[in-house]
Amino acid sequence: MFLAVSDVESGGVLTVDRSGQVISFNIDEKNFVNYVTEVVGDAELGEKFAELGFFGGDEVLQKKFDSLLRQGNFTGAVEMAAKCPALRNDRTIAALKQVPPQPNQPPPDLQYYQLLLKQGSLNKLESVELCRRILQFKPDVGKQRIEQFLKEDKLEKSEELGDALAPFDVKLAAAVYYGANIPQKTILCFIQLGQASRVIEYCKQANYTPKWPDLLAYVHQMRRDDVKEFAQSLIDQSFLSAADVMNVLLGGGRNDVEKTPNFCLITYEIVATEKKMPNCKQNYWKSICELLHKSPKLFWNQKTTNSLITIKLILQNCVNPPNLEDIKRVLQMGLGSNAFKPDFLLQFFGDLTPEDALSCLKDLLKYSSTGTNLQLVVEVAKRYSEQLTVEKLIQLFQDFEWFVYNFYFFLFPLFPFCGHFYNIDVFWSGLYLYLGSMVNSTENADVVFKYIQAAAEVGQVAQIELICRENNHYDPDKVKAFLLESNKIKDPRPLIHVCDRHGYVDELTSYLYTNQLYRFIEVYVQRMNPGATPKVVGSLIDLNAPEDQIRNLINSVRPPQCPVKELVEEVEKRVRLTLLLPWLESRFHEGLEDAALHNALAKIYIDINNNPQHFLMNNKFYDSMEVGQYCESRDPHLAFIAYKRAWGKCDKELVNITNKHGFFKDQARYCVERQDADLWALVLAEQNEQRRSLIDQVVSTALPESRNPDEVSNTVKAFMAANLPNELIELLERIVLSNSADYNFRNNKNLQNLLILTAIKADSTRVAGYVERLDNFDGPDLANICISEQYKLYEEGFLIYKKFKKGLEAAKVLLENLKDIERGTEFAQYWDKPE
Repeated sequence: MFLAVSDVESGGVLTVDRSGQVISFNIDEKNFVNYVTEVVGDAELGEKFAELGFFGGDEVLQKKFDSLLRQGNFTGAVEMAAKCPALRNDRTIAALKQVPPQPNQPPPDLQYYQLLLKQGSLNKLESVELCRRILQFKPDVGKQRIEQFLKEDKLEKSEELGDALAPFDVKLAAAVYYGANIPQKTILCFIQLGQASRVIEYCKQANYTPKWPDLLAYVHQMRRDDVKEFAQSLIDQSFLSAADVMNVLLGGGRNDVEKTPNFCLITYEIVATEKKMPNCKQNYWKSICELLHKSPKLFWNQKTTNSLITIKLILQNCVNPPNLEDIKRVLQMGLGSNAFKPDFLLQFFGDLTPEDALSCLKDLLKYSSTGTNLQLVVEVAKRYSEQLTVEKLIQLFQDFEWFVYNFYFFLFPLFPFCGHFYNIDVFWSGLYLYLGSMVNSTENADVVFKYIQAAAEVGQVAQIELICRENNHYDPDKVKAFLLESNKIKDPRPLIHVCDRHGYVDELTSYLYTNQLYRFIEVYVQRMNPGATPKVVGSLIDLNAPEDQIRNLINSVRPPQCPVKELVEEVEKRVRLTLLLPWLESRFHEGLEDAALHNALAKIYIDINNNPQHFLMNNKFYDSMEVGQYCESRDPHLAFIAYKRAWGKCDKELVNITNKHGFFKDQARYCVERQDADLWALVLAEQNEQRRSLIDQVVSTALPESRNPDEVSNTVKAFMAANLPNELIELLERIVLSNSADYNFRNNKNLQNLLILTAIKADSTRVAGYVERLDNFDGPDLANICISEQYKLYEEGFLIYKKFKKGLEAAKVLLENLKDIERGTEFAQYWDKPE
């Protein structure tokens, strides 16, 4: 052989010898492992080939595994079985189970499973055996471990695994069946778990068609409460007809005496909704009759008979309306034997006319001595409130109250042994339960009021408080009157909420105080609404409460929660302002700047004569207008101080008070200091009858006392603006001609100019004297004014020119204006100047 290549198809070798012959060499896989082990005699090498999966190695591996077990090398046996797929079988598991437990070690079979789980997932057999092993010893903990293994996909889902889990946990079994695609058992698990509603959807997804009648029967057997809903679903999905459903529920040996009536009712409700079968109800009744013939004992069972009579009565309603009295009789029979389910009764009342329904409800109340039917009446009223109307339902309960009242008033004296038959609390309980379902949504004030009445009768004070605190649709006057008059509500909190929300604080305070509930007044003021303190304090004063008690109440609140202004107003209206003095002074020392607080302190200090002048002059926070008006009737001088402190905001009031009481000196000083043109216009107006008195004080006192040039200037401007020339001259003379050593306005040029100019215009006889006495004025300018055509004061003009050494101008006045040549000549000789 001179050439060889590998044969991919056979896995061997192809060779060519010198003669051209092609020879194929292949390994005999079936005998390879045995050959290495037996012929070659290398057992260890043969085992390695077997572990690699060579054909024929299973027996070698099994021998090695058995050998390890006999040697007691259990760990080695476990590890070998775990890594050899050929050993992962039932024989290996059985062998490991038979190994006795070793000290301080887990059983070998559990070691085997643990090792496999670390490597990956278990096969079908291993999954089943492990779960059985776990559930055998620790079911509760084991279920959690198994659930975790399933989430991690460590177990192979199979029908056998589901069967193993089902006795312990149906939910886990359902998950396994679902994953293994075992529809029949998945559905049964759903039913056992109360998830019959999922069955139809699952069948569609799994493309599986079960035997629906058998499935319905199984639901009936395992979960009777789910029968109605499941049967309805089968009808809706057209998997079964209503007749099929009836046959399943009523046939097959399931027509026992106790259960059959309930299933009849259920079946009827299902049948009644099937619109596709108009004759279904009649056929259904025929089937029930056939059933009764087959089971005659049903006729003699009272509960069953009542129920079936009711069903027949309702069925007849499809064709001929039954008599109302028959309906009432059947209701009483059924309720007396507890044959009706609440859902059925609720639906039944919905099929009646409103008038018939109300009549039946009235009978249910009337013939229920202890209120056993009350819950049913209330539930019907809640569900059909719109159809029956709230007003008629309330009237229903009221009529029952009147019925009970008449019974006790007229019949009870004759039949005292019947006194326990009726309980008037039933009426109020029913009304309370009914209205409670709508009181938070209605806007009808009468409904809310009826609820409050009912709650009071049944002792539900907490609910009354809740309504009074949060409801916005009750009549506050009506509710307040009820709470004040009710003898059954000892807790005043509902009344407190009503009065607080709707402004009845005075009535609330009076009620609480007169009924020795003063602690509620304290709680109301301190915790609930400190803002109502003024009204409460005012009412307590009106009730002649002790002053110490009122002071303690006031001291328990603080601004801004307690409004100072309103508190002062309420107390001041009652002429008890001094009651607040300690509280006001405490707030004053705390630095509160509220004007109402400082106004009140000012008034109190004025009344008690506690150095009010100092307070009025130094306090920055009181309202000058309010305090000034308060002082006018008590001490006008204090009113003047208050108005003056406002510095412009109360000028009219200040002028009025000073005019009224003759405080012209104070008024004059204030006007000079204010330097306000509007104020001067007010006091110097011609309509002011006291103007002359003011001017006298300005001239004689206020202005001479001033050392402020601006004050003097603004005062002069005010007199000029008021067109008072004579008074202005008088004023300027007082200023300019003053001989006071500390008065510095004598040589003021502007004032001297103004004095002479005013005299020129208003009183020319004074001009010459002013010219002689004054030196610091604008002479030439004033002289020109004097000799103008308007004034023609030639002599005064001549004097000014002469004084200011204007010889030429003075001579011109003598010659041109006075036409006096002789005086002109004399002046020229006097002047003795070339010009």
